Amino acid sequence: MIRVARRLLLLPIAFLLIADISAQVDFCAVGDVLLDRGVRKVIEQNDVNYPFEDIDEIINKNDLALFNLECPLSHAEDGFPINKRYSFRADPEYAKGLKFAGFNIATIANNHTIDYGKSGFLKTMEVLEEHSIYSIGGGEDQNLAFQPLLVEKKGEAFAFFGHLEFLLEGTTFNKDQPYPAFGQIDRLCSDIQKLNSHIDHIIVTFHWGQENVAIPTKRQISYAHKVIDAGADLVIGHHPHILQSIATYKNKLILYSLGNFVFDNSDKLQKQSVIFRCQFENGKLVNPELVPVYINNCRPELASSQNTREIFEHLNRVSQPFQTTLSLNDSIIKI
Repeated sequence: MIRVARRLLLLPIAFLLIADISAQVDFCAVGDVLLDRGVRKVIEQNDVNYPFEDIDEIINKNDLALFNLECPLSHAEDGFPINKRYSFRADPEYAKGLKFAGFNIATIANNHTIDYGKSGFLKTMEVLEEHSIYSIGGGEDQNLAFQPLLVEKKGEAFAFFGHLEFLLEGTTFNKDQPYPAFGQIDRLCSDIQKLNSHIDHIIVTFHWGQENVAIPTKRQISYAHKVIDAGADLVIGHHPHILQSIATYKNKLILYSLGNFVFDNSDKLQKQSVIFRCQFENGKLVNPELVPVYINNCRPELASSQNTREIFEHLNRVSQPFQTTLSLNDSIIKI
C-alpha cells in the first residue's frame, strides 16, 4: 500500500514523512500507452489484459510503476472529440488492463488525454482513480494540474510532477479550466524548490520534443537542466514515439524519451522500447537499468537477442553526445 496526498500543505507532507521500516523501493517507468485505434481492435479481438500479458510480471514487481496515458478514458456520452487530425478515446473498462499490468501512476500531461474535450479529460482522472491509478499533470484548473502527487512508500517520500511543453492542437487554453499542466517552467521549478527540503525523491515527467527524432531539442535540454537545478532527482520524457538520448546532469538521470510502449505504430524505431527500472533507498536512486522490449501486434514483449542488440546500439549512439555510458549485461542495459 502506498500513502498518497495531493495538497501542498505542511500537514500532508509531515504525514508522508512518517517513516515505515526503511527499505528499498522498486520503481519502473515506461513510454506511451495508447488504448484506441489499432490497439482497440486488438483488445476487441482478445481482452483488456491482452496488451500487457507479456510484461505484467515485470511491472507488478515494482512498488511504483509510471506510464504515459496517450488517450482519454471516457464513454462516448462523456464529451465530444475535439477537431484535430488524431483524436482518441478509449473505453473506461480498458483501465482494468492497466491495473492488471501493475501500473499505479499515470501522467496525463500530454497532447491526447484531452482529445475528448475537457469533460472527457476529467472523466479520465476519475476512471484512473477508481482503479487505484493516480494521475499527474492534469486537473480542473492549472493550480490543481501543477500540484504534485505526493507518495510515501517504505519510509521514502516521493513527489511526482507532470508537465506539457506545447499548446495542444484544437484546444483553447484557460488557466481556470481543465487542462494539462502547461508551459510554465519557472512555476514548475518554483514548486520543486518549495518541496526540495521535505521530499526524498522528486520525479518530473515531460511531454516534449519532436516526434520521431532521437536527439532532444535545445528546449528539452534546457527544461531538464532547470528542474534538476531546482531539485529534481529524475527526469522522464514522452512524446517523440521513439527512444531518445539518455543523459546525466549534476549526477541526476535524464531519460529524454522512453518511446512507445503499447502502440500501433509500424516503423521499427517506433516498436523499439524499454522498461526503465531502478531502486530508491536511503534518499538515493540506485541500480538504474533498462529492460529492452519490442512492440508486436500493438503490445510490448521482451525483446529478442537481435532486437536487444539493436535497441542497445541505438541508445548508445544517441547518448554518446551526452557522455552517457551504457553496457549490455544478460539482455539488460545498464546505465
